[in-house]
Amino acid sequence: MSAIFIVFQQCLLSMARFRALFVFCISIVVLSCASDKPSSAPTAAGSQIEDDDILLVGKISVVPVLSSPVSRETDTLSLFADEHVLLWLRPTFSDVGEGKDEGLALDVEWGETFSHVIPKRNVNLFRLERGKGREEGMTYSTLAMPEPLRVLVRVDDQAIYIGHLRLYIDEFHDIVSFEVVDESGGLQSMRKQTQGDRAHFRVSLLAPAAQFQ
Repeated sequence: MSAIFIVFQQCLLSMARFRALFVFCISIVVLSCASDKPSSAPTAAGSQIEDDDILLVGKISVVPVLSSPVSRETDTLSLFADEHVLLWLRPTFSDVGEGKDEGLALDVEWGETFSHVIPKRNVNLFRLERGKGREEGMTYSTLAMPEPLRVLVRVDDQAIYIGHLRLYIDEFHDIVSFEVVDESGGLQSMRKQTQGDRAHFRVSLLAPAAQFQ
């Protein structure tokens, strides 16, 4: 019995030593991790865009159209100041069958380059909404578009630039005309600001949907 007891004691001693060694190793790992400098969350690289998604890059801004001398004197270039805009996108009918998709809203800032990842399919920009306020006090009002605009997407696209949509707004806050400006000359800087050097951009400018019917 004494021999068994001695063996049992040796086993307990070995387990205690192993436990102490394990705790020591864990402590070393934790201290090593804690000594590293914290890093900011990385932006998604081009390779991180899913095969069924695409990166949409563009800009939307407003240009005041002042028709009367009074409005020229009193109005300013701060049209829609402190507001943002919702871009409502919907797949084209050919991509969804009966075209009953409710749509996807992109929340962007006026005059700022935006980049959003959306499902890879042809889409129509069919509605704009002005957003006022923040968080719980948010209110929206429709900004009527003269016609829907379409973005054509290819199956091998990874990221596309849809252009700078400039809306000409009168004193009644109505869109009287619009234009799509190709500012792809700054594509290299946009690539670095959005998805990294590995992202492949293609220019596919917004165009009236009626052109494709």
